[in-house]
Amino acid sequence: MFPPGNLDANWMPHRLFAIDTEAVDALAGFLQATGWRLIYGVNFGNSTPQRAAEEAAYVAEKIGDRIEFFQIGNEPDLYIKASNGTPPPGWSFGRLCARMTSFAEAIVARVPPMRDSVGPDVAASSDWVTQFSEQVPASIAHDSLR
Repeated sequence: MFPPGNLDANWMPHRLFAIDTEAVDALAGFLQATGWRLIYGVNFGNSTPQRAAEEAAYVAEKIGDRIEFFQIGNEPDLYIKASNGTPPPGWSFGRLCARMTSFAEAIVARVPPMRDSVGPDVAASSDWVTQFSEQVPASIAHDSLR
C-alpha cells in the first residue's frame, strides 16, 4: 500500500505496512527482559479510530504494566507540509483536535485504564499540545492536562 500524492515529493515512507501481532509479542518479551517501559505510537495519518483502538487493545494486553502512554500519530503538526502527503486538504489544529479526539475516545473505550495516558505528539507546534489539552473532552483528559 502506498500513501497518496506525488511520491517523489513525499518525504514520508513510501510503503505502508501493518505492525503484526508477532512484532508486538516480540516487543513484549524484549520489554520484560530489559525492564524498560513503553510509549506506543498508533498510526494517525493512514488509519481509523477503530483500527487504532483494536491495535491499542492488543498492545495493552500483551505489554501489560510496561506501557506508559499511547501516542496518537507522529508529529501531525508537520502534516500541513505539502510534501507530507498524509492529511486531507485544509489540515489545521481544529481538524487535528477533532480527529485526534476520535482516536483517543476509541482507544479509551477499548483500553479504559489508558484514560489518563492518551495524547498527541508534535514536532514543533507545542501550542497544539496546550490547545489539545484545553479542548479535549473530560472523558479522556488527564488531570495534569486540565
